[in-house]
Amino acid sequence: MSPNDRSMNMRWEKPGYQELRYGMEITMYISNR
Repeated sequence: MSPNDRSMNMRWEKPGYQELRYGMEITMYISNR
């Protein structure tokens, strides 16, 4: 199993966590500008 397949599987298992992480990264990026 390739690492890409594993990351896809994790994303499907926890879609909410993935979205929350992206939201935090975007918020930090904007606040640091």
